[in-house]
Amino acid sequence: MEIPVRRSRARTTTFAARPRRGEEPDLYENTTTRERWLGAICYVPFLVFVAIFAGGRTPFVSRHCRQGFALLLAEAVGLSFIWIIDGTLGRVPLIGFLVVILLRLVFFLVVLVVSVLGFVKAMFGEEWRIPYLDELADRVPFE
Repeated sequence: MEIPVRRSRARTTTFAARPRRGEEPDLYENTTTRERWLGAICYVPFLVFVAIFAGGRTPFVSRHCRQGFALLLAEAVGLSFIWIIDGTLGRVPLIGFLVVILLRLVFFLVVLVVSVLGFVKAMFGEEWRIPYLDELADRVPFE
């Protein structure tokens, strides 16, 4: 991964960032800015389709597209689950209301944190595997 350093308007110097001791080197060192943006928008729920249908698929973009699509599927399943709980247990006067509010809060906070982490990791050109969704993401047939 090269980090550009701007010294003046006329000249830009780049140097390779070395991995820290005990870390593996980055597999996607030569990712372009376009690839990083395409990888990052995969973590915004419905913008994953923009990255899927955009041409020029690289292993970096494919990996983030698969993970973004798996996250979108997990969000759809989670919302369906919350709607079912809201329609059944949510009818109980006080306890049902509190349980549904707590479920929604936890679900949306987890989705927000995972989406922001994926977005940031993709913008920095890093590979990141979403815990518990990694196996589902490997089964998504995008190449």
